[in-house]
Amino acid sequence: MRIYRTRVKAWLKDNPHCKACAVLADQPGMATNVIRLASECHHMRGRNGKLLMDERYWLPVCRKCHRFLTEHSKLARELGLSADVDYRQ
Repeated sequence: MRIYRTRVKAWLKDNPHCKACAVLADQPGMATNVIRLASECHHMRGRNGKLLMDERYWLPVCRKCHRFLTEHSKLARELGLSADVDYRQ
């Protein structure tokens, strides 16, 4: 986990803005015209096995958007902010 946290920290420096803010701006409770700084890594396909370190499926998000994506997983998939989890990894 130490290696993972180090990689995420460096990755967030290269991806400083939340990629979900603009997409979720018109959702109830999310209305804003501000793109917040990303503080977390959303794992679009889950965190199982090799997916934990697979940056192809990482999405930089702020805490508010990350919470929304987690609580509204079906909508997140419909909007392209999450994908079906691949348990074969």
